[in-house]
Amino acid sequence: MSKRSMEFESYSVILAPAVEKELAVIYAYFSEQFSEEIAKRRIGMIVEALESLQIFPERGFNADNRFGKQIDPPHLTRGYVVGKDYIALYRVVKNEVRVGHLFATKSDYVKLLK
Repeated sequence: MSKRSMEFESYSVILAPAVEKELAVIYAYFSEQFSEEIAKRRIGMIVEALESLQIFPERGFNADNRFGKQIDPPHLTRGYVVGKDYIALYRVVKNEVRVGHLFATKSDYVKLLK
């Protein structure tokens, strides 16, 4: 029997400065409200989820259709739910996944994009 290996194209995940800033805000909030350990775990979970977009980034929903406008012309913007608490908006350009926004699902992120 021959073994088949499946190879997937791998993409680089790049976080915009706004996403890095939001991660710092999330870390500060969880450190203050709970503990540094919980904050580290929360950030680790978010970063791991974003890094998972290296393989098959097309799995995210079409955010342009969902929000009724093209968020980042000329590129298609996709959305990816991270855990249950966050939504990342990103675009795929060549071999890069460029994460431009990270919002709490409880925020009015549609209004924030206007």
